[in-house]
Amino acid sequence: MARYKRDFKWFAAVSTLTIGCGVYEYTPCAYCGLPAWGTDHVIPKTFCYKLSDVENVLPHRLWLVPACLECNSMGGDKVFTSLARKRAFIHQCIRRRYKKILRIPEWTKEERDELSPELARYVVHGLRLREIVYSRLRYPKR
Repeated sequence: MARYKRDFKWFAAVSTLTIGCGVYEYTPCAYCGLPAWGTDHVIPKTFCYKLSDVENVLPHRLWLVPACLECNSMGGDKVFTSLARKRAFIHQCIRRRYKKILRIPEWTKEERDELSPELARYVVHGLRLREIVYSRLRYPKR
């Protein structure tokens, strides 16, 4: 974990995540804010290979950003003019992928209490998923 933290120190401050009684440090994804477990090439490798005849076009490390696996795969090999445009494209993909979860209505505690325990757990799980997706779409504004 220390090596991972050191590698991304140049990009973003390390955030903390509390799960149960443990506190964990992670580097947020540049696109959605979830813990990043890899890197994304803002300028895709396939595009850089096409420019390989031009030496020292851009510092290679400058175009690596921390990214979660889902955002990294959503970006694909598309070329964007800025990180903000790529983030907007990935947010659009997240909206499209999770459109059913985003349409889950709000349930009051009284309404959930009327449900069976199994159905209530299912509803609470859906509400938590919806909140996670909304927080990803609000990133980096939070």
